[in-house]
Amino acid sequence: MDNKVVFVLLSCVCLVYGCSKKPIIHESSAQDMSISEEREKRFIKEGSHYRVQLQEDPCSFRTYDIDRDGTITQEELFVLLGTNRVTEALFNDLEIVREDGVITPEEFDSKVTSTILECITSD
Repeated sequence: MDNKVVFVLLSCVCLVYGCSKKPIIHESSAQDMSISEEREKRFIKEGSHYRVQLQEDPCSFRTYDIDRDGTITQEELFVLLGTNRVTEALFNDLEIVREDGVITPEEFDSKVTSTILECITSD
């Protein structure tokens, strides 16, 4: 496996579960289910907004741009938040230009404060 791919995968694990010296080892599908359930608890939809609880800043573009290519793909959100309809809806709410299939920093910055609850500023 390419070193870059391994680094990206390890980065994802650190973002979602936190970094520790003990590796996460999956021994059964029951554990996989509990990890999936835990991931879903960190990300829920409340009305027209989303509550995102990650180890990293949920308001930062870099948190979601796992491969550091300057865009956020739907797959990157799936890695961090799970593959489900709510993650898909969040991606669609943040993406302005539908044809390109990615969220740019400009799209993210213009929509994040009205989309993710942790990023809403009260004036």
